[in-house]
Amino acid sequence: MVNSYSECFDQIAGFQPLYKGYREARKGKRYSGEVLGFSKNLEENIHELSDKLLVGSYRPKGFKEFKLYDPKEREISAPYFRDRVVHRSLHQSLEPFFDNKFIEHSFACRKGKGTHAGVRQAQSFMRKQDSSYFLKCDVKSYFDSVDHRILLEILSRQIRDERITDLVEVILSDPGERGLPIGTLYSQLFANVYLNEFDHFVKQGLQAEYYVRYMDDFVFFSDSKQRLHELREASQGYLKSRLNLKLPYSKTSLEPAGKGLTFLGYRIFPGHRKLRKRNKKKFKHRLKTQKQALSRDEIDFSELKASIDSWKGHAQHADTEELKKKYIGEL
Repeated sequence: MVNSYSECFDQIAGFQPLYKGYREARKGKRYSGEVLGFSKNLEENIHELSDKLLVGSYRPKGFKEFKLYDPKEREISAPYFRDRVVHRSLHQSLEPFFDNKFIEHSFACRKGKGTHAGVRQAQSFMRKQDSSYFLKCDVKSYFDSVDHRILLEILSRQIRDERITDLVEVILSDPGERGLPIGTLYSQLFANVYLNEFDHFVKQGLQAEYYVRYMDDFVFFSDSKQRLHELREASQGYLKSRLNLKLPYSKTSLEPAGKGLTFLGYRIFPGHRKLRKRNKKKFKHRLKTQKQALSRDEIDFSELKASIDSWKGHAQHADTEELKKKYIGEL
């Protein structure tokens, strides 16, 4: 495995990588006013971005802030399009290098991974003869708590070109000294890079074989409650001392595997899976609302079908045949 990222800054700030970043950033948004405005003078705008990046004068424009309720309130920070072009270029250059350093059982925001793969792996561990208990943990206010100084130290140990870490520092300067804004592509990558330090401590330092992480949620499995208590104490100590993160007891739970693990939208048991009650309630309400909208000709059937298909895609990874018949059998 290559231990340091050796590509030069031109692979991020040059015209071609920025153009590729532009093409990625505009997907699904080609006809928005902001994208059309940038595209009108595309070559000029990309050259201007490239020049500013190369001389070190690039500064982000900030964020468009809004709130999302799904189901709890989240503050979303949406970058302006010209900044998303830079974020895409940075991500497409750094992501393959760092992804190769991530452990196998880290599942968030990675190609070929995702929630369903994480659920399958958690259930696979639950079926082990020596996994009769699980310890589920959730880092407190993770995205708001990432320490920029520590993150930059982690990056600088692995990236040779200081101009790249300087750019990251410029991008991070918007939220202040701590925190990664929800709604940006770079936040997903850097959030994984940050906790990758913890992942390797778990695997190499603690020798924990049965461990799954999806962003700030992670689970240990063992046949020993004492072992899980020790893993919790060690995790709390490492996260606090090395990454300046909190893992309060209120954010952890140690239970028998037979009781079921609530993880990534499912209730997981060794032999089967169920959807969380919250997911079922949320879909039932949305389905009722969309049926009413359909009857008033406010939406067409294709929109209703797309919503149902999306939920069915999620539901098919659990034992939900009766549930699907109950909610959508007549459609």
